[in-house]
Amino acid sequence: MVFSDDKFLGGVLVVGGTKLLLYELVDQQSQEKERGKRRRLEHKKRSRDPGTKFKAAEKEAERESRIRKSRANVIWPWSDIAA
Repeated sequence: MVFSDDKFLGGVLVVGGTKLLLYELVDQQSQEKERGKRRRLEHKKRSRDPGTKFKAAEKEAERESRIRKSRANVIWPWSDIAA
């Protein structure tokens, strides 16, 4: 596995079946950016304008449906992994 020069903050290793997936934690700056986006979206959802509410609900559904990509993955060739 090759990582960039950035510091590795850690992550979550998901193990099951024949796959091992690593999801990396995001840095503090990215977390603050996401909080700001969610705060603005919540403000728009409380708007009196029905069009603004509808667009905000669509945006929220779009964000929730996105699949987060793993930083690294391995297909385990020998047998299924079980805990």
